[in-house]
Amino acid sequence: TNRGFLHGAVCPIYGVGANIFLLILTPFRKNIVIVYVISVITATVLEFFAGLILEKIFHQKWWDYTEDKYNIMGYVCLPFSLLWGLACFSLMYILHPISKILFGFLTYYQIRIIVTALLSIFVIDGILTLLKLMKVKLPKSLIKFTNYMTLVSDDIGEFIFDRVMFFIKVREYALKEVTEVGKSSKKGIVRTKNKIMDMRMFRLLKRRLSK
Repeated sequence: TNRGFLHGAVCPIYGVGANIFLLILTPFRKNIVIVYVISVITATVLEFFAGLILEKIFHQKWWDYTEDKYNIMGYVCLPFSLLWGLACFSLMYILHPISKILFGFLTYYQIRIIVTALLSIFVIDGILTLLKLMKVKLPKSLIKFTNYMTLVSDDIGEFIFDRVMFFIKVREYALKEVTEVGKSSKKGIVRTKNKIMDMRMFRLLKRRLSK
């Protein structure tokens, strides 16, 4: 599902939210319990007000948790708030440290070029999205451009979804083979289980990639 506000493959609430979380959580990084609790609370507050404000301004709902348990007006729900807490936890202790290492390989000039290019795309997309939501008549060339950005965004989403579903299937097939081998020969199955599964997954991946 495309939860994005813009036409392109950019979701502002994730980027803004990530920076807010890093600013709030950094002083507490030595206490993982406090980090998780603050993550859940902050994520819930941010998601609630973002959803509320967007709907009030544009009369459109970008996400809806009405069908989920323990939701508040469909903007937030307990299960997803707990998951957002885990996501923020991963951001703090895994993703952010990795990104700092990766950016360490770039020069200041290279970083400026990347930021300028991404920011330009973000601003253009934001302006076009607002004009469309305000029902301002756009030239055909701009309409084609926004449609193209939407297609690119959808293609990226479908690409990720297809790969995720493929790896899930690969794991299912691998587990099935491990189970069958276990039934036929219990001796040594514990020792060879991971090896059998790895080989099965390797074969399936190789077959898929060769296509």
